[in-house]
Formats: sequence, structure tokens, C-alpha cells
Amino acid sequence: MPLVLPPSAPCSFCDYLVGSRPYTILDRDDLTAILVTYEQRGLGHMLVIPVEHRLTLLDLSAAEQSALMHGVVRASQAIIGAFDPDGVAVWQNNGIPAHQSVPHVHFHVAGTPPGGGTNWGEVERLEITQTDGIAAQLRPHLSWATAPQRRIRAHPSPCDERPCPYARQCHSNSCGASIRPRQSVGMDAEQTPKEIVRRFLEHGRAVDGGWDMEVIVECFSERYWSHTWQGDLATTGARQGAFFGAFDFLERLSSDLIAESDLVVHRSTVRLRQTGEVFGVPATDRVVTCEHVEMWRVTDGKIVEHWG
Repeated sequence: MPLVLPPSAPCSFCDYLVGSRPYTILDRDDLTAILVTYEQRGLGHMLVIPVEHRLTLLDLSAAEQSALMHGVVRASQAIIGAFDPDGVAVWQNNGIPAHQSVPHVHFHVAGTPPGGGTNWGEVERLEITQTDGIAAQLRPHLSWATAPQRRIRAHPSPCDERPCPYARQCHSNSCGASIRPRQSVGMDAEQTPKEIVRRFLEHGRAVDGGWDMEVIVECFSERYWSHTWQGDLATTGARQGAFFGAFDFLERLSSDLIAESDLVVHRSTVRLRQTGEVFGVPATDRVVTCEHVEMWRVTDGKIVEHWG
């Protein structure tokens, strides 16, 4: 007899992963993502989920099973490092009778509060600024050293039936596929911060927000954090993609790059046409001129911080 499951659509987790709804994504790779939930039932309460839409444990591939358990261990280590709890609780539900409410398999990981256990009653629903703050506490303790073949992806997946801002780079039937690499241009170990940022701007980022991941890996540190997009590379990619996906690029009117020590500033002016919804404003098909200033900090040959 099959499990009694919640409706498979809409899926809030898939919405979070593609950036159509705001959520704190602490970490993401090809197979899994770690989210900081707005319902904190314990210390540093996180959700470890597969990137692909899977209803229950029974639908996971062997690779996803292994990757999810690895994510659970990493999340547990981060909670211990950030909050020093007396215990760590891990739980997972399959089917409505087991209290599964979201139709996307997920593991809960939370540190036990004083007195033990986890909070199963009503809990305060946190704002994203609060969950981003929890993520900032956890991030320094999220181990990368033990992660097998970690590779940060800015390409959100799955897209289902939604328009995908990365479609220009995708060459398969699903957005979980690889990204078509552009011609590789090697980096010189002696490159200046200005040259590193220029390489990212000219080869790593398209006007529609899409990324060439080979260049991204070359230019960015795993410790990267965007103060503008309030997230790491994966979060930045999802939120940038959702924003720039609402516009068609028409022309670049100006572009200036200025460097001082480890800081690099880019000032640009572009003309765009709004063809999709952004910030709740439906498509207008109007042409707008956008003046933009952003700044990066480069350390040891890698971009580590962003403002703008």
C-alpha cells in the first residue's frame, strides 16, 4: 500500500531553491542544500534537502542518500561548533500520518535547548533577517574539508515549469544538468585584485545573471559572502537569477573598474527592459536605465566579500 503523501505541488522548497520565494540557504551543491528554517524548534535548526524534487526517502538515488547523510553530519558539526548544545536531534518524516507537511524529503537537524528535547509546540515564525543571522553563526563551523567533491552551484534547480534565468547556459532537459562551459581562460597566480574582478565580470557573469561555474570556482573563495544578497555563492546566484531574470539586457552605456589595495569597485550603467515580475511589480515592458555600483574584497587571489 503506498504512503499517504501531501500534494506534490506546489513545493515551497523548490520555490526557495530557485529564488522565487526568499529563504535562508546556508549551503548548496549539486545534490543537496542546507536551509535555516524560520520555525526554530531547537538551536540552529536546519533542513537538509535534495536539490531535485523527491517526495520521500524511498525516491532518493543512492548518490542522494549518501550526500544527504553527509549533509546531516555537517549540519550537526556546525550546530555543535556554533551553539555547544548538550545534544543534537535529527528527525525525518515520510507521509501525512508521520507528520510530513512539505512534499519534498527533508531531514531536520537541531541542537537541544537547555532541558533537552526539541520544541514541538507553537514556535515564533522568524523573519529572514533573523534566519540569516543564525546562518552567520553557523557558517564558520560548517566544515568543507570533509565534504566529497564539493562544488558550489549558482544554477538553481529544479525549475519545473518556471522560466529559468539560466536557460541560456543549460543544455539538457532539466536545470539540474551541467552548465555549458565557455572557452576557459586560465588565471595567473600573480593577478591583482582588479584583474581577478575583471575576469569575473568579463568571463564569469552574464548580463542576465547567469554564471560560468569554471570561472566562478577560479575567482571566488568558499568563504565568500555577499552583504547585498545576504548569502554565500549559492544564495547569491539564486537571488541574482530571480532578479535579473525579470529583465532583458539592451546595452551597456558605461563601465569603470577602480581598485585600492584589496578592494575593487565597479561602476556601470545599463539599459534594460522589464519583461518579468520583480519585487511584486508585474512585467511592464518598459525600458529602464540602471546605474549600479558594487565593491568586492579580494584576499589571497580570491573574491571573499561583496557589497553593492
